[in-house]
Amino acid sequence: MKKDINYALVEDKRPPLYTCMKYWGKKPHNIWREYISNYTSNGLFLDPFCGSAMSAFESFVAGKKTFACDLNPLSSFVIEVVCSDFDEKVFTSQVEKIIATIFDNQTYKKLYRYLGNDYIVHNVKYNEDIPYEISLVDVDGKNKKCMLPSKADMDVIELSKELIINKKYPTEKFRESDSFQNSFREHIGNSFSDLYTRRNLWVLSEIFNLILEVADETLKKQLLYAFIQTVHLSTKMCVPRSKSTNRDFSTSWGRSAYIYSKKQMEMNPLLVFRGCCLEKQSVLKSLLFAKKYFPKKPIIADVNTTKYNPDNNVDIWYGVIDVQKLSSYLPEKSVEFILTDPPYGGLIQYLDLSSIWLSWLGLYDNKYKPKYDLEITVNGKKDCAYFEESFTNALRNINKVLQDDGKLVLIFNNKDTQVWGTFLKAIENAGFRIEKVIHQQNKRSGESNVSDSYGMSASDYYIRCIKTDKKYLQPITKSEVEKILINLTKEIIEKRNEPTPFQILFNGLLAEMSLLNVDISNFNTNIEKFLLRYLDKEFIITQSAINKAGAYWWIKNKEYNKDSKDTLTNKVEKFIIDNLNKKALTSDELLKQLFKNFPNGLTPDIEVVFAILEKNATIKNNYWVVK
Repeated sequence: MKKDINYALVEDKRPPLYTCMKYWGKKPHNIWREYISNYTSNGLFLDPFCGSAMSAFESFVAGKKTFACDLNPLSSFVIEVVCSDFDEKVFTSQVEKIIATIFDNQTYKKLYRYLGNDYIVHNVKYNEDIPYEISLVDVDGKNKKCMLPSKADMDVIELSKELIINKKYPTEKFRESDSFQNSFREHIGNSFSDLYTRRNLWVLSEIFNLILEVADETLKKQLLYAFIQTVHLSTKMCVPRSKSTNRDFSTSWGRSAYIYSKKQMEMNPLLVFRGCCLEKQSVLKSLLFAKKYFPKKPIIADVNTTKYNPDNNVDIWYGVIDVQKLSSYLPEKSVEFILTDPPYGGLIQYLDLSSIWLSWLGLYDNKYKPKYDLEITVNGKKDCAYFEESFTNALRNINKVLQDDGKLVLIFNNKDTQVWGTFLKAIENAGFRIEKVIHQQNKRSGESNVSDSYGMSASDYYIRCIKTDKKYLQPITKSEVEKILINLTKEIIEKRNEPTPFQILFNGLLAEMSLLNVDISNFNTNIEKFLLRYLDKEFIITQSAINKAGAYWWIKNKEYNKDSKDTLTNKVEKFIIDNLNKKALTSDELLKQLFKNFPNGLTPDIEVVFAILEKNATIKNNYWVVK
């Protein structure tokens, strides 16, 4: 019998395989691999919302047979590229050939090399469409400088607006969706081509069409993989970083939305393309890492063209599938374990966000054109009722293909209690019962060593479910939900026995409420605003000595003794010292033990943990040792 995972795990640094691709909401690869390894014996692992396809690769590394699908055709594209044969020399040679062709093009020289042979325009920064800084780099990429725009710069920018583009590029209009707000359209335009300045669109179309001329389909896809990383970094949505960061030559598409900012950064797409192909977070690094990381070359099969057969010698079955029709692709009770990250209501509009890449890939092959009407989300006319119905149907299909003793782990997060309640109702209506809820803190991406602040930028709930034929959610009134919230908030604070940050309270509240077996789908009140109504009645807010900017909640008229051995901080401090007295530990090793012993609402504030460590211990060779 498998032993359940009943506590949060600690995320490892993301390897090159997963830093290459910009995909919103990426999950911690090592945690997923541990779940897959733990809950899958010799059966089939399924991820029906596989997104960036990380689960498919981690399942393969864990030695499990895998079925990974998504409505988003980008998932299939990533699987095909990452699992393809990769020849570093051939890839690098083709990249350099494409770059050299455009670099010596007379139009490119007029657009980005007009300052002569010494320097190339690396980027231009704008404020309300007016250029205010030009950043230059020499041909070797070693010398860089920033300067005010000259008359030559301004002339080129103006002339480039009239460029005639003869090569293929996306011309489709933005669809009617909450993702493309009127304010965005007013400033940017109405089509995907409007995301770019005219000269950037010219460069991108040149790169794209040179890639399409490559005869080898495998190499072509690998180049396209780098190209789609280039396109979002070449848009008007990229914003200059603050001067204080000393990062004049880098930018990002920083939010999971189509955004307009008064300040914009126009990156030279040819330089971006070279970086996405060959440099630090590149296709080259990703595919070379995959060759070493994978135990062998994965055998893959597209279920859109090859019917699933468990007897076939296939490691990863994949495809573009509407999860509401999943049971027509997989036999009944054929799956041993399911771990998946379904849509969080309308929190992240995955297909809309992916359309910036799919708008180009669709010009290469029609199979990459998305079917927006089938997406399970809250967006425009698709409200919570639609989400509940379609997600319930999806889970019913998942129920059909899962073995009777199999387990389903859903990753979910949404601060909207109505969406959360709808999510819980869908689970019940599909024939599942929640067995465990674990609040999982995730590392900030790019965390690399123990001396950094171990800030947690995101968190999720890992909701473990089993099949059942019984109903368990009890209908209750809104006032009853409110009483439960107040009581649970007090219980969490009392267990911690110290003032508690609201975010930790909220995390504990959702975990506890999900296990109470009550229907909260009609409770559409913001929890924080609701609890604020009870300030000076049931609760008070204090400040933390460690995090002075944060509001910490405490129970009114309850005495607080910070020196008591029963406060969470003092319990954590004793726990840390006791463990470090036994042996030196890394930050990750220590956090693993803390998450295991202090779950959900008892999770210590990470800032507090590191304040305790700095008070009682020092770092030697990445290990904490008692002073």
